[in-house]
Amino acid sequence: MSIDEEEDRVWALMSDPSVQRLVGRTYRALSESHAKMIRRVARLPEWVPNELKRTIVALSDKWYQLSRGTQCVYAIVGLNAVVFGMWQVPRLLPFMIRRFLHDPRSGLSYTMLTSTFSHREI
Repeated sequence: MSIDEEEDRVWALMSDPSVQRLVGRTYRALSESHAKMIRRVARLPEWVPNELKRTIVALSDKWYQLSRGTQCVYAIVGLNAVVFGMWQVPRLLPFMIRRFLHDPRSGLSYTMLTSTFSHREI
């Protein structure tokens, strides 16, 4: 896909009236995927406050300015934080033990992967 084609797609996504109400006419998306994400945020239900929508857009601006490597590192750190948080909820312990601790006798091969993200303590 050429640069002109991507710019046309971004322009089409950003010309959506709901997007223009949220970010204004002069806002420039960084890429087609960024524009798609902004459109999804703009189409959230009306009961979602505009301040929250604008905060999400501001965070997405920062996210799409990061390099792919930095995005990958942040995603892995975030995943680890979520799994750690899940270990702290007593109600989730049976689920976490079954799905995030590897036991070779269980027959669940995916637990070798999930156990790499699993930690109960810091």
